[in-house]
Amino acid sequence: SNLKALIIKSDELVGDLSSIERYTEIEYVDISSPLITGVIPNFDKNPNLEELFLEGDFFGSLPNFQKTKNLITLDISAPNITGILPAFDKIPILQKIRVSGTQVNGKVPSLDFFPALRNVDLSDNNLSGSIPDFTKQTKIETINLSTNNFTGSIPHFTHATLEEII
Repeated sequence: SNLKALIIKSDELVGDLSSIERYTEIEYVDISSPLITGVIPNFDKNPNLEELFLEGDFFGSLPNFQKTKNLITLDISAPNITGILPAFDKIPILQKIRVSGTQVNGKVPSLDFFPALRNVDLSDNNLSGSIPDFTKQTKIETINLSTNNFTGSIPHFTHATLEEII
């Protein structure tokens, strides 16, 4: 199919995302609907995906996103998502990661592979371990790690582009 963008922002549509995997050319997905439910699809069949925004009543674990090499923005807020944060090391152009308000736990995987990373919001999860080191992200602008279970000392941030740490 030639579908390039899927935008659902409605309180009236009911269903799940299981059929999205067949749209292999999709580049942009924005679903913000409390009635769209189900497991977040594995986007490995969507290698052209550049921006993904999901907010709703999704459940299950986060997929690994290893074959979405064009992903620039990953923005997921779903209170029933569980599991661990996947390693995003195969997506070097990733600029924004927001996984917020979920039940995701464990340690934050290394973010050393993202020279383009600008915004990180991993707030309101159950993440633990030490606070990630962002010294290799020279373009980082905002970091939000609030409301988690991190331990240890706060790393020293000397980025000229850093505007906000929460």
